[in-house]
Amino acid sequence: MKGVLLILVAYTFCNVPTLFAQDDPEPRRQERPTRVARLVSNCESEGCQCCYVMNARRVLCIEENAGQENISTIWGELIEENIRGRTFRFYNITSDQLDVIREVMAVLPENYLPALPVNFRIAVPLTGALAPSRPGRRDSKDGDGHSIGGGARRCVRRNDLYDVITLHPMAFDREERTNVRITLLHEIGHFVDREFQLAEHYGNLPEYRDQFQDYLNSSYTRDGRTVYYYRGDSRGPSEVIAQGIASYHFRKNWRSRGGAQYEPDGVWFDAENRTPDPAIPGKLVNPYGHPFPIWLRSIIRDHLGVADPAPPRRSR
Repeated sequence: MKGVLLILVAYTFCNVPTLFAQDDPEPRRQERPTRVARLVSNCESEGCQCCYVMNARRVLCIEENAGQENISTIWGELIEENIRGRTFRFYNITSDQLDVIREVMAVLPENYLPALPVNFRIAVPLTGALAPSRPGRRDSKDGDGHSIGGGARRCVRRNDLYDVITLHPMAFDREERTNVRITLLHEIGHFVDREFQLAEHYGNLPEYRDQFQDYLNSSYTRDGRTVYYYRGDSRGPSEVIAQGIASYHFRKNWRSRGGAQYEPDGVWFDAENRTPDPAIPGKLVNPYGHPFPIWLRSIIRDHLGVADPAPPRRSR
């Protein structure tokens, strides 16, 4: 009898994991809050109206907002305009610059519109200055050494007083290498991503993690030199989604080949339409210029701008 009891005890001990697995076939692992989540929680517990994630180690409480009485002194003259059923606020903007923004907003899918911020301003994104002190430029920099691009200030929790897209005034210069429509679409993409949480969803899936990182480091050859597609300062899945949104809609509405507009579904970057680069053995060249992988196109096309809904947010 004693031997039987020992056998039963040994059987039970060895099969404890199996017994528990039968009760819960996919036990959920208890995860500690991320550093960013803790910083955001601390920020919100202090009553901050706009907690803004600068990076994985820094969360700021934004105090300047478009609801202040003197905001036009800080941000420049205000123009309010109704576009596609929503009233937007534009600061320090010329009529020509506003025409470009109207043009971009006119082609956005209907389900992008609720995600857009109310506020748009023309200023140096990094400093908030209404114009660079020295307008001369070198490549993609202004005379002060700041990037001629855009910025998206997104509160963790949406707040129409604080959320804002900022575009560098020199980004509208047609001589600049990057079309301002791409810049604007990229910044809009950040707000659309916050609405649909695509970066959080796809960026955490194992099958996409390496692809996202490779995309941020991707390059192509032009005039015998290597050009990196993504040249932004920030990294991470949200940048991939924002750049994908910009690439898709710019190609669809403004990029042309041979003077004719084309539907982007026929010209995507994939292994079949690339050719070897003789200067760099083993490297493939995309004949259409900027690489835009099929997997990223599928994310943008299938979940933003077509009938398919965005994937549900994963529980933690």
